[in-house]
Amino acid sequence: MTHKVDVTQALIELSAGDSQALDRVLPAVYDHLHRLAERELRRERVDHTLSPTALVHEAYLKLVQLDRISWEGRAHFFGACAQVMRVFFAAGGRMIDSSPMYGSSQEVIGYGLRKLGKPDPLFSADKVWLSSGARGPAQIETSRRRWDVPRFDLLQIHNLLSWEEHLATLVRMKAEGRVRYVGITTSEGRRHRDIERIMAREPIDFVQVTYNVLDREVERRILPLARERGLAVIVNRPFREGALIRQVERSPLPAWAAEIGCRSWAQFLLKFIIAHPDVTCAIPATGNVAHVQENMSVARGMLPDAAMRARMAEYVEAL
Repeated sequence: MTHKVDVTQALIELSAGDSQALDRVLPAVYDHLHRLAERELRRERVDHTLSPTALVHEAYLKLVQLDRISWEGRAHFFGACAQVMRVFFAAGGRMIDSSPMYGSSQEVIGYGLRKLGKPDPLFSADKVWLSSGARGPAQIETSRRRWDVPRFDLLQIHNLLSWEEHLATLVRMKAEGRVRYVGITTSEGRRHRDIERIMAREPIDFVQVTYNVLDREVERRILPLARERGLAVIVNRPFREGALIRQVERSPLPAWAAEIGCRSWAQFLLKFIIAHPDVTCAIPATGNVAHVQENMSVARGMLPDAAMRARMAEYVEAL
């Protein structure tokens, strides 16, 4: 209850003219909620499709007591989210990835895009996530309206749920020019054999998988297959939803990390991923402007070669 009152009071203060109130509380609350979500999801069954980030995004918008604040205060809240997007685009970012399962994130994205004047660099990626293939088109259209985009650049089948039915829909949409690319997703090492079969046989353009310095199973078959088939690879959970950052931060960053321009563990972990020749991009989720700036900085400067990447993995494994 304490955090709920604090956030509500911050928004009231913001409406009263304290422009720094939201900046003070937003990052701390986001990180706190993420830790709580991770703890709760450990109690779920192994094959659940929930995500700490999705739960946080939904709770984030429900946390405040809207009957105590004006619309202006809520608009300021959405504005803070738009500021994260502004910094992302200014730093050269393009892809924003969402899903119907990510709570209210689609509405927040749509608000931010309108506020920023529909940035040209945007590469819009969303997902279909239903057990019913027949209801897929309606869900996709709802998502498109929430984003307020003419069409998505990429539509993915979330965690392979009813993938045969949804893939037929997406392939048809691509042929009709209603989406540019089609893809599939998984996370945390689930259903890799199914992913491989689809990659080898079906007309997809993208695959989204979990990959980081400790979770490297996709190096064996999925990444080489993506290269062979000419598929783009999106990496999710680069920080294990923040748990990996907290794990490695107990130890000092190695001095030799400076050789590849790393000043923080986040940069170290991201550079390991994006330097892999078969990885197209990584999607670390955040609601923190400083984290966006830190994450985007890894795209500049030197990237580790194969030998350095092996050294990085060995170092983290030994922690």
